Amino acid sequence: MGTEALYAALKGTGLVCAFDIELLGSFNLATNLALNGLEGKVENYFVAVGARPGYLQVGENTNYFSIPGRPKYDQVNKWVQVTTLDDCARTRGVWPSYVKIDVCGS
Repeated sequence: MGTEALYAALKGTGLVCAFDIELLGSFNLATNLALNGLEGKVENYFVAVGARPGYLQVGENTNYFSIPGRPKYDQVNKWVQVTTLDDCARTRGVWPSYVKIDVCGS
């Protein structure tokens, strides 16, 4: 997970900001950054990016297919925070030279 962000960090493009609303994706990126010694080159954000700040409801499959009597995939909904790139940069004082955004399903 996070191969694009890892690639950009390894290429030396400057500060990389990665945005993802999947907790597992963000966790895997953080793990890959630690394993590759790139913690200081990528800022990993568990937040959605949009035109306006607020909240977005998204659905996700649970993958709990090992529980007897449950369907293979339950669909659950969660609310995630939305920020704008400008608000994030201003708040964090970070002006990235490369931005990676996961847009699966859009």
